[in-house]
Amino acid sequence: MMLMSTNSRNCMVPDYPLDEALATLRNSGLVLFPTDTLWSIGTDATDPVSVLRLLRLYQSVHSPEPIEILVDDLAMLKHYVPRLHPKLETLLLYHAQPLTIQVEQTRHLPVQLTETPFEVAFRLVRDAYTQQMIQELGKPIASMFATFDGERLPRHFGNINSDVVSAADLVTGLDISSPLPAQPSVMIRLSEDDELVFVRE
Repeated sequence: MMLMSTNSRNCMVPDYPLDEALATLRNSGLVLFPTDTLWSIGTDATDPVSVLRLLRLYQSVHSPEPIEILVDDLAMLKHYVPRLHPKLETLLLYHAQPLTIQVEQTRHLPVQLTETPFEVAFRLVRDAYTQQMIQELGKPIASMFATFDGERLPRHFGNINSDVVSAADLVTGLDISSPLPAQPSVMIRLSEDDELVFVRE
């Protein structure tokens, strides 16, 4: 496992050195990094080998948390979600806090994700660091919270389960100065009647 330091700058104009993170993701690696909610471990969501590595890390502990597919904008989200309901699209655009949505159908994702026993949801990330990582990768990131028990949330690096740290091929973002919201995102889905259902508040 390699530790990588980054320099935080103005979030409106992200300019972070992500070469090592991108090289890790492009080689089926697992990257441990801070997101716009909590610390997460993630990998290229389109790579069957790396997705399988992520799933195997959590299968034995029966994690209650879903796999979150992180995207940087609506165009990327719509590439992987064939039918995005206007209600969900509006919420993604205007919801003030990080928002995760559960959808019924996906496309262009490996079978390891479409047939997994884990719930799969999508989140349009808002922090500049994760956005730039996704933009430069050109693909979404499949991620899970850097915890196994679902109780001690990884609000900072010191709270991360040591087994998750050991499983990561790279730890990045350790010196990003912007504080995390330190809580999971709100998660919603649509009912059969197209009504909003809050899965996680």
